[in-house]
Amino acid sequence: MPPSECKTSDDGTESILAKFADWGTSPGLTDKIDDFIQENCESMKDASIDGEQKLAWTSLHADYVSMIETEMESFCKEHETSGEEVFQMIADVNAGNSGDRDGEELDNIEDDFVPQVIKLCDYAQFLNAMREAAMICTNNRIALEEERRAEEEGTGFNLSGCYYP
Repeated sequence: MPPSECKTSDDGTESILAKFADWGTSPGLTDKIDDFIQENCESMKDASIDGEQKLAWTSLHADYVSMIETEMESFCKEHETSGEEVFQMIADVNAGNSGDRDGEELDNIEDDFVPQVIKLCDYAQFLNAMREAAMICTNNRIALEEERRAEEEGTGFNLSGCYYP
């Protein structure tokens, strides 16, 4: 279906937007994002939008945005559309210009159709997500170290809050 038909047809718009939502949550893309986050989050454990912004953080953000742009270009090429057209469809639907779906209001369609991977192109959201991922990585590393220590000492390792001598 040509992009122009996608813009004017409710069925076409929903079809492209549904494909876009599927793309944004597909294992292939989310695995790539997860790998990027895991490889880079440690350096952003102290990141704060209110504090000093390190050049390395903005560089990582630029790398992330570039990766997403490349993936988005592939999606658009596959579906014979452009990023501008996809985001215009989202804006139209979000503004209520595309009607409703089986009588259901579409007031918050943007939250449904803009995958988190796209939202992270916003620097502040990226910064917060990377900081949270760094905290999770740190906590996981501490738990693994404690588990290894407990095994070496022959003591039990248990995070249940119950004491077992």
